[in-house]
Amino acid sequence: MIKLIKLFAIGVLLVGLVSCNKADQKIKESDTKKVTTEEKKDSPNKQTVSGQESQKTAVTNKSYGDLTEFWNDFKKFALAGEYDKITELTRYPFLYQSTEMSKADFKEFRFTETFLNGMKTKKTPKKSEMMFLGIKAGDMYEVEYEGQAIYFSKVNDEWKFVGILFGE
Repeated sequence: MIKLIKLFAIGVLLVGLVSCNKADQKIKESDTKKVTTEEKKDSPNKQTVSGQESQKTAVTNKSYGDLTEFWNDFKKFALAGEYDKITELTRYPFLYQSTEMSKADFKEFRFTETFLNGMKTKKTPKKSEMMFLGIKAGDMYEVEYEGQAIYFSKVNDEWKFVGILFGE
């Protein structure tokens, strides 16, 4: 039964993937056009392995190319209830069960007390076989606690919080 539920969830996610991919590309294109030449000169950039520049996250002034550093900050912000910072470490659209959340919707989101208690015990995320929202299987990491799992993946050479699923 659990496998059937997982397969159904994956099917729903794959359908969302097709529609999200186009919207995500449009958002990226419009965001890229908004950055002026002057802003590029003034913003703190970091050269990545692929040769592309990535901007530091505004709330932490860090560039999260390392999962351990990202997880430590993410966990610290979650446990302290600093949801504005978590919002900036999140990829949009964000997947919550089978619902895609915009940044505005996500700002109202809060972790459950059960999950926060579980997060205290988790050392690091583990590799996940899940795939959704344009992220391939094997490119995501998860932290699971009592049937709830949160997912992280690299997006444009930066680690991001990408989704939450329930039900194991």
